[in-house]
Amino acid sequence: MGMENMIIFYDFEFTRMHQNTTPMSLGMVSYDGLHEFYIEFTDYDLEQIDDWLVENVLDKFILSEMNNNTFKKTNNSFFFKGEKEWVVNHRFGLKNWFKSFNEKIIPASAGNNLDLVLLNSIMKIKYIEDRPDYFDGWGIDVISIYQWEGFLPDGENFKELFIQKKISTKHNALTDAHVVREMYLKMESQRKRRTFSIRRTLYSERFSEDIKKDF
Repeated sequence: MGMENMIIFYDFEFTRMHQNTTPMSLGMVSYDGLHEFYIEFTDYDLEQIDDWLVENVLDKFILSEMNNNTFKKTNNSFFFKGEKEWVVNHRFGLKNWFKSFNEKIIPASAGNNLDLVLLNSIMKIKYIEDRPDYFDGWGIDVISIYQWEGFLPDGENFKELFIQKKISTKHNALTDAHVVREMYLKMESQRKRRTFSIRRTLYSERFSEDIKKDF
C-alpha cells in the first residue's frame, strides 16, 4: 500500500536570485498548520550579503541568542541554527522531520521553482535516483496555481492583498511559509466552492429536463 501525501509549505530566504545563491533561512509548515520547522543557516556566502539583505532578511532572524549547530523544540515547532549538512542530517533534523509524518512529502512554495532547486540542493538530491521514498521531488508552485486561477502577482504586496492580512515580518521564512499556506488554502476553498456550484447547476439543469419529460 502506497504512502498518503502531506503538503509542506515552505519558503527560503537566500542571497539573491542567481545560480550561485546560498540559503540564509528556511521556514516550513504542514498542511494542517500544526507543525513547523525553521532554520537559520550559518554557512551562507557572506560576500553576497548587501545592505538590502541586512535590512530585510538578517534583521528578521529570530535565533540570534542560539549558538551555531544548536536547536530547540517548542510544542510542535523545531528551531535550528547551523550549517546545512548538520541541520539536514541531525537525528532531529530536516530529514527526520519529513520522515516523522509517515507520508510522502509534497513541498509547496511560492518561489518560482528556485525554492525547489535549493531544497533539492540541501537534501543532496541531484537525480531522481537520489530522491528518498518519502519525498516527492516535483513539488507545487503556488504562484503558478495563483496565475492559473486568473490572478496576477502584481506589486510587492499581492500576497497580503490576496489573503487580506498585513504581514509585519515579511522576509522571515517561517512567516512567509504560513503566507504560502494561506494562499493555497484560500484558492483550494474557492475552487471547491466553484466545483460545488457547477455540480449543483448541472444537477438542477438535469432535474429540470427530467421534469419537462414528464409533461
